[in-house]
Amino acid sequence: MANIAFKMNYCDGGITNQSVGFNGICSDEMIEYNIELQKNAWCSNEICLCKQYWDFEITRTELEDNWQPEYNGPFVCYESCALRDWIASAGINSIGRIRHFNFSEELPNHLCVLTTVNPEDKRGNRVIFAMFLIDKVVINKYDYSHCVTADKKYRLQFFPKEMKKAKFWSVYRNAVRPSKKRWVSGLYRYFEDEDAVQFLKMAAEIKRGTPEESLAIEFLNHYCKIHNI
Repeated sequence: MANIAFKMNYCDGGITNQSVGFNGICSDEMIEYNIELQKNAWCSNEICLCKQYWDFEITRTELEDNWQPEYNGPFVCYESCALRDWIASAGINSIGRIRHFNFSEELPNHLCVLTTVNPEDKRGNRVIFAMFLIDKVVINKYDYSHCVTADKKYRLQFFPKEMKKAKFWSVYRNAVRPSKKRWVSGLYRYFEDEDAVQFLKMAAEIKRGTPEESLAIEFLNHYCKIHNI
């Protein structure tokens, strides 16, 4: 079980018709949604820069400056740089303990899927907004947790219309209660190679007729080859 899926708060930073977001600071509307309505743990934390901005403690310019990759100030959030840096982090748990992956040595050359729930959807409608072949496990420079980095070639993101078809629960099943389509707790969870193949088949189908079709098919074939599937 060396493939891994991450649960991420919705981020519309950098969203366009050709970009799903997760590449910039959220809009004011999304910051309000994540803090006031969703009450997401990090977004609502007093040390979160978005919360400080929402409480008029810093300006939007100061918030944006902190997001720049060359800036060495406080960390904004994992979501805002997920598709800027193509990484996913284990993070820190609710009591401040740094997380490290259980299967860190096995993760390279396995699949990582990044999931979220669109603001207008129910929790059961969890979707995948990106997936990549894991290159390596490194230490996150912001909080010293483990994070996985993406292979330079085998990475896919789903554009807004495509993302609605990339249903996480159409493949993944909870081990204890397979019919329950809820993540509930934890930032990440592992899944088997068989599920990884199904996720990649879904990606190839979604990308059919698009410029990424050949890459999606090659990604699937490559994964099957290196894992003797």
